[in-house]
Amino acid sequence: MLKQTIFLKILFIISFGNSQWSEDPSEPIFIGEGIQPQVKATSDGGVYIAWITDGNYHVYLQRLNLNGEIQFNDLGMLISDNPNSSWIAINHINLDVDSEDNAILTTVDQRTGIWEVYAWKISPEGDLVWGEDGIAVTDYGLVNMSPRISILADNSVIVTCTQDDSKVFIQRISSEGNLFFDEGLIIENETQAFIVPQSIKSSYDSFLIQWIGQSPGWPIYSEIFLQKFSLNGEKIWDEPTTVMDSTVLPMGNFSQQLIANLDGNSFSAWTQFSGNVQNAVVQLISEDGDLVWDNEIDLSTNSSHFRMSPKIIASDESHNLIAVWKETNGSQTQRGIVAQKLDESGTRMWNSNGINIVELNSEYDYVDLSPVGFGEDVVVVYMEQSVNMNSDIFAKRIGPEGDFIWESEITTITNSENPKSDLMIGNNDNIVFISWSEGGFIYAHSLREDGILGIPDYQGCSEDEVELWSECYSIDNTTELDLSGNELSGEIPSEIGELVNLNYINLRFNELSGLIPNSICGLTDLINLSLSYNQLSGSIPDEIGNLIHLESLYLQNNELNGTIPSSLGELENLNNLGLFENQLEGIIPQDICTIYQNLDYLGIYSNNLCPPYPDCISEDSIGDQDTSLCEPLINQDESEISLYYLYDAYPNPFNPSTNIKYNLKHDSQVKITIYDQRGRLINKLIDNKEKSGVKSIRWNGKNTKGQSVGSGMYLYRIQAGTFNQTKKLVLIK
Repeated sequence: MLKQTIFLKILFIISFGNSQWSEDPSEPIFIGEGIQPQVKATSDGGVYIAWITDGNYHVYLQRLNLNGEIQFNDLGMLISDNPNSSWIAINHINLDVDSEDNAILTTVDQRTGIWEVYAWKISPEGDLVWGEDGIAVTDYGLVNMSPRISILADNSVIVTCTQDDSKVFIQRISSEGNLFFDEGLIIENETQAFIVPQSIKSSYDSFLIQWIGQSPGWPIYSEIFLQKFSLNGEKIWDEPTTVMDSTVLPMGNFSQQLIANLDGNSFSAWTQFSGNVQNAVVQLISEDGDLVWDNEIDLSTNSSHFRMSPKIIASDESHNLIAVWKETNGSQTQRGIVAQKLDESGTRMWNSNGINIVELNSEYDYVDLSPVGFGEDVVVVYMEQSVNMNSDIFAKRIGPEGDFIWESEITTITNSENPKSDLMIGNNDNIVFISWSEGGFIYAHSLREDGILGIPDYQGCSEDEVELWSECYSIDNTTELDLSGNELSGEIPSEIGELVNLNYINLRFNELSGLIPNSICGLTDLINLSLSYNQLSGSIPDEIGNLIHLESLYLQNNELNGTIPSSLGELENLNNLGLFENQLEGIIPQDICTIYQNLDYLGIYSNNLCPPYPDCISEDSIGDQDTSLCEPLINQDESEISLYYLYDAYPNPFNPSTNIKYNLKHDSQVKITIYDQRGRLINKLIDNKEKSGVKSIRWNGKNTKGQSVGSGMYLYRIQAGTFNQTKKLVLIK
């Protein structure tokens, strides 16, 4: 009998091994054996699903493509089989996806004998980028619990957890897998225990941490705190904001949610007692840490009902808030699901008590529910459980007026009527992926925005189109690209240069990083180019002078370095030039005077530009400059300004990178190399011909193979023509 059971189980698994998304709710895709799935969609229409096996708590990951075909091993990719002797692990797996579609996974295990937090990065091809053992986020001999993660614009990862129930621990991991904070950031209080911290990205240069503080003794009084940090780990607010004053939370209901909107504000939601019933409430916190609403807002005025565990989403367009929660009558004999919409002032928009997603009834309970936003609409996925514990999963879509959108009103996700648990969802712009555990196995379905199960309506771009940030643009017919204020992250795709007829590009007020692609300089029809208010780095391409029709160039408020290219003097049609609030350095090229008289606006203040400045430029345009790195150029006669020189690296000592700055008297063949103390070549940073002027390049502490080198002293050397100079720098880890 045992052999027969095993055979049938194997046959069952094989039958689902090459499945595709089905339109039939009775035919979900079999993912693997386990519980507690985590779900995150990818930019190409696919999805990652992570889970833990029941009993030994091993961690697995699977990736499915657009069609629902598995990409890793049939039964999933084993991430960790490290020991874990407690059920606690099953509540502490976290999954997210960065802008390059890498999966970021954290969990806790006891490989050292105590619960420590570990993190993995898995590429779309299934490579363990941070190693087979992952990164030890904590390694301090303390009990670590409740880790949570969020991914920042540069693909670095914030991990937070509690240590010994007395401290909130925070760490930031770079995209390469380096820890930013030597021993982590610690938040503690001698009079409170801290539990369930969570992190979110607040803006391109900050993140938020929310946690619950609990008093000792009985009854347990709780408070919710919120603090804002810079990317360097500095507290932005002098004191944490008390989001929820001291109160007794419902027994075991410590769920709280924190989300951000485009304004830099954030919403926090939780369940608290209101008289003898539980009530779902929400608060709005400003970017400065102030409570916007005088008091938390009750999502419903129905004071006789229990309202529990609100889930919230915010619209990026209207900035309205939508909340969904489980509700019961006063005797808790009837149960249902209710939703409410709030405007920015906290006014209830779907009548005083919200709208019923599921009417109160005595037949079913609703153990899991998750909302996801689609513009101004919301899709609510929920699990309906009968008195005999059998359950099915359903979904509804609600419009901005509280009306049901789909023709059939409700979509059945699965209808096996078997006991289920652990409902989780993930989504793209037009897809919802649903996963759950059933009988010790993980299953999944794909739900399109039209309410139909099956393969997502996402077929990529045609041959005469270019895909940028998951959208398709006609190569021949796209003349304008305005994506300002869209929270775009990662690098600007080089494919943007294929839109050969572009005359207008506006990507300002995003979270873009990396270099300005040279391909943009091939768009010779450009009239307006705005890349301001991002996190772009590197130098301005010399080829910028090819944009002969350019009238406006806005590059301000970035992290651009290097010199101002002399080719700007070739832009005879330029009327507006914004370069302020960067790290531009060296001497302003005299060539800029050829276009200065045509400029209606020039802003180059707040850089590191060195005197003497061209006489043609007004002092107001130059403004304040940091000239601390201009030696030995300052205080020299103009005839002596041009020379060969290698500056002191900054910062020095450094971690993880340092800037190497040098001056070229003439156009020269330049070689910049890194050596260790024994004279062995570590890396070759530059080996090509460069134009005269002040230049710079960064060294990221890696060798020629892209591997991080160890702590110690290194030598950096410049060879430019007959000029040679060597200096020292120190890497500290």
